[in-house]
Amino acid sequence: MVHSPPPTRLTHPLIRLASRPQKEQASIDRLPDHSVVHIFSFLPTNQLCRCARVCRRWYNLAWDPRLWRTIRLTGETINVDRALKVLTRRLCQDTPNVCLMLETVTVSGCRRLTDRGLYTIAQCCPELRRLEVSGCYNISNEAVFDVVSLCPNLEHLDVSGKRTLAYQLWALRVHHSKTVGTMPPPEGLFLASHQR
Repeated sequence: MVHSPPPTRLTHPLIRLASRPQKEQASIDRLPDHSVVHIFSFLPTNQLCRCARVCRRWYNLAWDPRLWRTIRLTGETINVDRALKVLTRRLCQDTPNVCLMLETVTVSGCRRLTDRGLYTIAQCCPELRRLEVSGCYNISNEAVFDVVSLCPNLEHLDVSGKRTLAYQLWALRVHHSKTVGTMPPPEGLFLASHQR
C-alpha cells in the first residue's frame, strides 16, 4: 500500500496548535533571582515547600538560606515531628547535623508535636533564639528542658498552656544563676506561660 504524501496545509486542530509559535515566558520567570527570593520571603513554611516543587529554578531559590531563619508550622493535622525532621535534614545539608541558620521555630497549636520533634530541634539547631510551642500538649517537660539546655542562644520560649512547665523553667533559670557564678544564665530569656 502506498501512502500519500502529507498534506501541505496543516488541517488537524492539534497539529495547528502545536505549530503555533511558543508563548512567551510567564511574567514571574522573567524576574531576577533576588526578586523571586524576596517574594518567597513572605510565604509561610508550607507554601515555600510547595514552591520548591514547581521547577528546578524555584527549588534552588526556595532553599536559599536567607529564607530559612524561621520555620512556622500551624494546624492540628500536620505531622510536625516528620516535617521538622525533613526540614532540618535539608537545612543541615551543608553542615552535617547542624542548622546554623535557623533562629526561630513556631509550632503553636500543633497538637501532634511530640518529644521527638523537640529532640530534633534540640539536636540540630544550636543557634535557635526563639521557640514557640503554645498549645502543644503532647510534649514533656524533659523535652523542653533538652531544648533549653542544648540551645544556649535561646532568648524566647513560649510554653503557653503548660503552666507547671513554665514555672519549672523559671526555677531552673533562677537556680542556674545562683549556682553558676562564672557563667551567667542566657540573657533576656522570656518565658510566656498564659494558662488557656
